[in-house]
Amino acid sequence: MSYTYIIKSINNITNAQKVKKKKINLLYSNFLLKILTKLKEKKYIKDVIIKKKNITVYLKYNNMRRPLLNKFIFISKPSLRIYKKIKELKIIKMRNQECIITTNRGLLDINEAIELKTGGELLFFFY
Repeated sequence: MSYTYIIKSINNITNAQKVKKKKINLLYSNFLLKILTKLKEKKYIKDVIIKKKNITVYLKYNNMRRPLLNKFIFISKPSLRIYKKIKELKIIKMRNQECIITTNRGLLDINEAIELKTGGELLFFFY
């Protein structure tokens, strides 16, 4: 699947959280599944369940019933890929921003990329 499908799926998740849905179904994609498992590891979503060609995402809210994922800011786009070196990633981390990065070692969050001392394509920030 294309990168634009990933962008649309992430936007569907944020829209579902705005209307307080408990779960959302998305079409299966390996890349999307890796992104969702990273978000699950960071405890921004409850669970990810795979059924045939669908991925069911159970959304997570705080005590006041507000979504934990408020906003995604996409950096790399299909027409313009943005790559960052390890020094630039450390500056981003000092700003306390969460982001997902694709590297030659796979899909990593900013802490894992700095720990492994590797840069890569900056996909998006989220908070």
